[in-house]
Amino acid sequence: MVALWTVLVALLGCGGGPRDRDPGRAGPDAPEARRPKAPPPGAKARRRPAPPAAPGQARDQIVLELAPGYERTAYLLLPPSYDPQSDKRWPVLYGFHGGRGRGRGRHLAPSWKDHRDTFIQVFPDGQDLELGRGAWWSPPGKPTTDEFVAALVAEIDRRFETDPSRRYVAGFSAGALYTYRLVCSSELFHAFAAVSHPMLVETPEVCSLDHPRPFLISSGTADPRHDGHELNGNTYAPMRDTMAFWAKTNGCRPTPRETPLPPAEGDRTRPTRFTFEGCRAPFRYIEITGAGHTWPGGEAGPDETGERSRFALSDEIVSFFRDEAQL
Repeated sequence: MVALWTVLVALLGCGGGPRDRDPGRAGPDAPEARRPKAPPPGAKARRRPAPPAAPGQARDQIVLELAPGYERTAYLLLPPSYDPQSDKRWPVLYGFHGGRGRGRGRHLAPSWKDHRDTFIQVFPDGQDLELGRGAWWSPPGKPTTDEFVAALVAEIDRRFETDPSRRYVAGFSAGALYTYRLVCSSELFHAFAAVSHPMLVETPEVCSLDHPRPFLISSGTADPRHDGHELNGNTYAPMRDTMAFWAKTNGCRPTPRETPLPPAEGDRTRPTRFTFEGCRAPFRYIEITGAGHTWPGGEAGPDETGERSRFALSDEIVSFFRDEAQL
């Protein structure tokens, strides 16, 4: 079980990397992994100057020193209408990029540009990208990515007017794999979306939820990962099996209602919404016929391959969060 979740954070490129063993880390079935973790002792944050902000946007970088000489960073976008003097409490979106991305990148964050005034948006950075390990790998002898995320959530809540009951996660590719981990092991977040990556075949053995949360998954049928694959000794389930597992985990009836969605003008891809009913927690699957390994409707990014759908997936995720997760 430990090996599985080690794989989830030992990712190379967009689809996962060699198994960087981390035997000292508890799996998500361990009791301590079920509880939100406090920030590491002595964790502190400071601001660094960001590039000039685009009109109407507030930009910043959050820097957390998790251990002496060891920092993790995240890209922050405050809503244009954010007012620290107001009584309004904001929901927060945490977005996890693919294996070769960055928080301040030209891919995941720009894909949410139409929703700048919906959430406070936080895009954590993976680490050791220059060494090729990338994304959400936890280095031996250092605070884990899980500890970084817990400390980041605490820092965002401390500095800004947030609503802790409305924290949301969206992950692409390697970030989708990390999203599965968070669904299974973290109680910090309320609802989730995982895009363009299926689960590991071992996930059902280690992920048993007493309190399932709202979850949306999306995949393109032309993504080479869609029908399952093997990479660097890891085996990934087909997306339809991933869909069936999460529908069962959320207590849904097994047969969804299929709704073809209108494609964007000139788009060769065709989206379909699979809505599951009778669930303990809402679950939805969006399948896009003809789409590749992309964030549909978003900007081109370093992890993408194949046809990029024009379907506005970020809009669909926001609608799901609003309809099913109290956004």
